[in-house]
Order: sequence, then C-alpha cells, then structure tokens
Amino acid sequence: MNRASNLFLLIAVSLLLSVAPLYADAAMDSLIDRVLAAYGGEKLAAVKTYRMEGTVSAKMRNSEGAVERLFSRPDRLYVNLPYEVNPERRYLDGERGWRTDPAGGGIKKVDGALLKSMTLQAARANIPWILVDRRKAVAQAPAARVGEKMTIGLQIILEPGLILRLYVDPTTSLIVYSQAILNTKTMKTHFETAYSDFKEVDGVVFPHHEENWASGFHTGTTVIEKIEVNPKVKDRDFRPE
Repeated sequence: MNRASNLFLLIAVSLLLSVAPLYADAAMDSLIDRVLAAYGGEKLAAVKTYRMEGTVSAKMRNSEGAVERLFSRPDRLYVNLPYEVNPERRYLDGERGWRTDPAGGGIKKVDGALLKSMTLQAARANIPWILVDRRKAVAQAPAARVGEKMTIGLQIILEPGLILRLYVDPTTSLIVYSQAILNTKTMKTHFETAYSDFKEVDGVVFPHHEENWASGFHTGTTVIEKIEVNPKVKDRDFRPE
C-alpha cells in the first residue's frame, strides 16, 4: 500500500470516528424522546409536584401499612410510613435530609450514606423527569433481562458514588426497572425497584405497583391507590416541624 493509499485510509477512519458519536447521540436522544412520549409527552412539563397514597407490605418488618409520598421536582421528598410499631418519616429538601431515628429520639438530621440513600430515592421519584433534567448526562448501560423481556439500559451518574440505572421496555418505552447504586467510603449497596400496573393520571402515566429490593433482598411491595398531580406544597412539607 503506497503513501497516498495510507493517507486516504487514515482520513476515512478519522471521518468515521468523528461521525460515530453523532449517531450515538442521535440514537440516545431518540430513545429518551420515546420514553418521555410514553409517559405523557408535553404534559410531563406541567407536573411540578405529586402526592401518592397507598399500602406497603414490608417484609423486614413482617407488617403491612399505609404509605404517603409527596414529591416536588427535582429533589424534595417526604415519605410517611405510619406503622403501628416504629412509624417512620423521611424528609429531603435538596441537600438536607431528616428521618426517624430507629433507636428512638424522634426526627434527626442525617448525613453521609443515609443522606445519599435518600438522594437516590428522590432521583427514582423523579422518573421520568430526570431524563429531561439530566438529558446530557444519560449514557448507555448494559441491557438486562427483566422478567421474560430484555430491556434497554440507561445510566445517569448523579454525583461521585451515586448512580441511577433505568431499564426501558422496548415495546412500551416505559421504565420497568431501576437500580440505584450507592458506593461511598462508608457504604456500598444498591436498591432496585420493578414497576408495573401503569395508569394514566391527568394525562401522565404513573406506575401503581412496585416491588423493592435492597442489597439483593426483597424488602417489600408497594401498591399505589391514589395519585394527586400538582398538590399545593410548602417549604415545611419537606422539613420536620
């Protein structure tokens, strides 16, 4: 092969390498757009807050009770689990969090791994809007089998040590599984949720059934019975009184 041929080959390879990322970006944008359309498309932008009410069957507690979640995009979350024994409340207001002290003593401020785990919970509550908020950070993750179907994997690095993976049903374009990974100096664990029973509420699709795991252990089942879109919220809803 002469020098001219080598130069032509080098130019051709360089062009292919420069164009490949553009095709990858276009494919990712197309996938994100399909997912957002499946959840309600343009109607998603109108949702700023939502409240969920239902029941949770907690395997570790061997009990069943009510559950309430109040979420304000992108990172404010209140969770109320009024168990008869050791009820639990969690508050997240951006970078600050509080939760019931399992050892007693009421609500206490949390930091470190506990705060990071609440950050991951808020990120999952922000599905699918997180694909809008973090569109440029969405990357491909390995495909995974969920039930009997192979899904498309997406990944978002929220911050160092915090990763959210989303698995998309290629038929419906809905997210049927999530994995939240916590990897810090003091804790390494992961949380998984399988979503099903998708129903439309005010033009936006929400899952009404969740199966939850932590570190590979099945922790419980959540059934959502009522969803209110855009309830009025106040700052104190996400901070303990």
